[in-house]
Parts: sequence; structure tokens; C-alpha cells
Amino acid sequence: MAAFGLYLSAWGQQPNDFKVGELYYSIISEDEKTVAVENGDKRMNHLLLDMPSFNSPVSQASDIDNDSEDDEEYGYNFETYMGNYCKGDIVVPSTIEYQGTTYTVTQLADGAFSYCRDVTSVTMPETLQYIGPGAFYLCGSLEEVIIPDSVEDVGEWAFRRCYNLVKVHWPSSASKINELAFANVGSNHRFDEPDGPYFMLENGENITHVAISGFWGAYMREFPYWDNLVEIGINSFNGTQLTFVKIPEGCSVGKDAFLSNRKLQTIELPKDCRDNISEVFIGSENVQLIRIAATVPPVLSRDWAAKVAENCVLEVPDESLELYRNAEYWKNFSEIITSGVETVEASRFSAIGLSGSLRVNSDKEATVFDMQGTRLHTGLDFELQLPAGIYIVKSSETERKVQVK
Repeated sequence: MAAFGLYLSAWGQQPNDFKVGELYYSIISEDEKTVAVENGDKRMNHLLLDMPSFNSPVSQASDIDNDSEDDEEYGYNFETYMGNYCKGDIVVPSTIEYQGTTYTVTQLADGAFSYCRDVTSVTMPETLQYIGPGAFYLCGSLEEVIIPDSVEDVGEWAFRRCYNLVKVHWPSSASKINELAFANVGSNHRFDEPDGPYFMLENGENITHVAISGFWGAYMREFPYWDNLVEIGINSFNGTQLTFVKIPEGCSVGKDAFLSNRKLQTIELPKDCRDNISEVFIGSENVQLIRIAATVPPVLSRDWAAKVAENCVLEVPDESLELYRNAEYWKNFSEIITSGVETVEASRFSAIGLSGSLRVNSDKEATVFDMQGTRLHTGLDFELQLPAGIYIVKSSETERKVQVK
């Protein structure tokens, strides 16, 4: 215990920390009169940064159960905690008064609210520009967050292990999801409510990069299709609950980006697809439809193709049908069809005929008709039980005939 006492004195509250109301702050700039919300216990920053999983997200993000050991292993003790242990609803003010001076709150420092397990909501001011690494790490009761558009950067681990988080409104000024920023979010619902609610990230249209393990283990079902994406990093969506994935043109995809997405049913790939998609979707072996716009078959590995091809429909450009029918491992798909490239470039849309049912995934309303023109159903994502036959599926952008076996 003596050694731990020395550690406390070295990493306790610092002279520049002060408390206003329920929160600790530190001054960023006296000239600009700006402050950051601090954790108040400097040990937290030290512990977070020293954990190997903070600096090595891929190696340490391999098993959700290992996370629970980090705190004990690195000496964290709630009984000696001296920081912001908040409960209920947090309101971060836009300005504070300290020693007769008004300061503007522009940052949440590293680990600002980490380990606040009983926080249920947080309101952030429009003056905020930066959310530091681990700012809400292990805020296990947090459910929804609106990040103001003034925020330009959200750090690594920012919301990692927020196990009940189901909705985040992303700031339009930020373009990158940093490492492990949303790892394990919403995962309590995986066990308590296996049919949702699922985690959703709203307003992400300006996101260009998803870094290593950005959404690793997140309990999310809907792939956040963003037109501006140029990079999906290694392990980005490892172990999620996605059912549909569409990769935009010009986007590079890292190895194991969609590892072990066992509920994944539909994959749409762009014209410039050149990556070995087997390395991207390892362990995602229940796919029923791959729609690909590449006129030249990309690389495919034998093992993954062997597990997927028998029960998966492959939809390819009209002019490339024979290429795919003769390409190594692609030729093993049970059914190879054409539908024209335009369906791949349109909004998210797939219609798959199964045995006794028709499954539709679409971000615009789609309507199913029988061959006599009778409307059978209208909706976005649905599965319709139908007798064997040919059906027509229409949306505002496309029309397709689909066979139910």
C-alpha cells in the first residue's frame, strides 16, 4: 500500500485544477479565457494511457470479456477516486466563473467522465470543440448523446464500453471515427434484448474515415452508409450485428473490417473493388446475396468461397457474366445472375427471393406486386412470406423481378 500512496501523490489533483459546481476544470489559455472539463483525478489519464488496449486497439480488442480485467490489473480503485463521479443528467456549461474571470468551455479532457457508470445523459455546449480520448469510457448507463456540431474531433475510446448507448448524433464538423471510439457500445442489449434496440450513429454524412476497431463489437444492425467514406479500417465493424453492407466507390477496406458478422445477409461492392473480399468478411458466412459492380472479378479465397457460395446468389454486371462464371472460386456460386450496374449505384436496395419468402432491404419505400399487379406489401426492411412464383419489387429508383422458390 505504501507504493500506491506514493502513486496517489504523484497523480492526484494538480495545482491548475479547480472545481466549479460539480465539475473539475483546467485552464487551456489565459489569453483566450478557455478551459477544459477535467476528470479531477490525474491517475485516470495515466491509467487509460498505460493500458495496452489504449495503444494497441487491434491486439486488445479481440475479446469483450478481457475488458473487465483492465481496471483491476492497472490498479484502479473506486474507493480512492477523486474525480468527477457524476450521476444522472450531466450538463456541461458553455461558460464558468472562476476568481472573477469568465472562461469558455471548449474541451472535454482525456477521461473527463470516464468510469461514471451512473450517468444517464449528457448535454454539451455549442462552445465545445474537442472531446478527448476516453472522455466517456465505461459510462455504462449512458443511452443517448447529442454531440454539438462545433466539435471537430472525438478522441480514441471516447464512448468505449458504454454498454447501454443506443444513439449518438454525430457533429457535422468531425470527419473521422477514431480508434475504438464506439467499441462495445450498446452491447448490453445483445443479451437482454436480442432484437434491439440497436446502436445508431446519426448525421454521419461528412465522415470520411473509420479507424481501426472504430465500431468493434458495437451492437448495431444498420451499416452507416456514407457516400464520403474513403477508408474503413482494420476490424472496424468486427463482431457487429449488421445485416447489410454497401461499400462506396473509392473506399479502401482493411483486413477483417467485417469479421464475424454472422447476421450479414447482403453485400454490395463497387466498380473499383479490387481487394480480396474474403479477408474483409472472414467469419461472415451466412451471406445470401453479393451484388458486385466490378466488371473484372476481384480476388477471392477458396476457404471463404467454399463456405458462402452454396447458399449465396451472386449478382454481376451484364457484360461480366461469363467472366464470373469462369473465374476461380466465383464460378462455384450456386446462382450467378445479372441485373445491370445501375442497381448497385442506386440507394441501398436489395430484394432476395428465398424459399417461401421475399426479403427486401431498402432505404426508400419498396412495394411488392404479384404478376397480376396486385400490391402485396410496402415498407423499408421486411421479409414477406409468399408462395412460390415471380414477384415485382419497385422503389422510386429501381424495379426488379424476383423469384420465390
